Amino acid sequence: MNNEIGEIIKRLEEVLGEKENCQDIDCRLDKKNVAKIFSPEKGIDEKLVKLLRNEQLLSSNENPNLCDCIVVCRNGKIFVIEILCGKLTFKELQSKKKQVRNCVFIVKHLELEVERAYVIYDRLNINNHDKLRFERYLNSLQRERPPVSVRRLDELKDPNKKNTKAFLICR
Repeated sequence: MNNEIGEIIKRLEEVLGEKENCQDIDCRLDKKNVAKIFSPEKGIDEKLVKLLRNEQLLSSNENPNLCDCIVVCRNGKIFVIEILCGKLTFKELQSKKKQVRNCVFIVKHLELEVERAYVIYDRLNINNHDKLRFERYLNSLQRERPPVSVRRLDELKDPNKKNTKAFLICR
């Protein structure tokens, strides 16, 4: 592990809990080329929670919604991941975007850069009425910085592991 990755991990360890696996039910991150996985839900510095509350204008008894994982790859890239191992609806996507944005805020607050954020889902459940609105929303997410990719689990699978619910982020 080089010094740059060590510094990234050190900064994240100071404010977040470490996680062994990034998963929702049986949908999980393939740990190939992953240096560390962090979970804001597993332990987050109280100062960051207060900053997030202020950012979102939440009351002191409300907790901000947070993503499933913040992944540091062996090449030093940082990815924010939210997993939905089920059906993705338009309303659900809007909620997942907030979770991802909160974790991007955390990483940026530490003066680190997120390469990309992902909302990963197993199946899509968009009716014809919401289809156009959903497509526009997806396009707007791609223009954000960092871009938010909404990807189906199957699209991110390792081609060598066909019968798995694991997905690859660090390639």
